[in-house]
Amino acid sequence: MYGSVQILRGADQPCYVWASRKKHNEGRGSMGETLTKLIYSSNHGGLSSGALDSILHSSRSNNDREDITGVLVVGEEDFLQILEGERSAVAECFMRIMQDDRHKDIRIMLAGKKSSRSFSKWSMHCVKTSGAKRAIISRYYIDEVFDPSRMSQDALEELFQTLAACK
Repeated sequence: MYGSVQILRGADQPCYVWASRKKHNEGRGSMGETLTKLIYSSNHGGLSSGALDSILHSSRSNNDREDITGVLVVGEEDFLQILEGERSAVAECFMRIMQDDRHKDIRIMLAGKKSSRSFSKWSMHCVKTSGAKRAIISRYYIDEVFDPSRMSQDALEELFQTLAACK
């Protein structure tokens, strides 16, 4: 899949993703690509446990095949996810996510190079905001609700560093 996509994080903060199969010689990925992280949020509007299980099953299968790691934080209405992997694999994964009707109002929160993986053992770990790690997640609530689209970049980084330390 090739193309350019614009997603607005805010009216003044456009973000672009380019999905390409072109391989690069620099970096740390297994195919010579740069190791990349992508953090995005989306609204799911409420999910059944069966729908979440379906998402996790297909994500883990795809991510194992494409050497993508990460964590999916699932709130009552929203997803927050970090993906780690080679740049083209992460871009193609994100393009699939954008085509999934269960994700609405998708926003790229943070993207860039990584020197190493934070979640190397997890093809897709799931953290529910109502689950065992609620004490961690609740520190990042805004107006007493999990709303990742309103989190600062520092808060996003800190949250995922904290979750990585819990693994």
